Amino acid sequence: MSGVRVLQLVHGFPPRERAGTEVYAARLADGLRTMGHDVHSVAATIAPGAAMYDVQEEQGLTRVVNNTPYAGVRRGE
Repeated sequence: MSGVRVLQLVHGFPPRERAGTEVYAARLADGLRTMGHDVHSVAATIAPGAAMYDVQEEQGLTRVVNNTPYAGVRRGE
C-alpha cells in the first residue's frame, strides 16, 4: 500500500515558531512521513523585512509571511 498525500495547515511551524501547536504539528508530520505518507505543511510566519504574504519554500513546508498578525486587535475588529 502506498502512502497518502497530506496537506497540513497550521498557524506556525518550528523552528521559527515553537509553542505547543507548532511542536505538535511538526511531530505529527514527522510521524506520518515515517509511516510512508507524503506530508506538506503550510504555515504563517513572522519575517521582519520580508514583504507581506511573501512565500518561502522549504522541503515539505511552505511559509507565508504575516508580519501583522494582531492588526485586527489594534483596529478594534
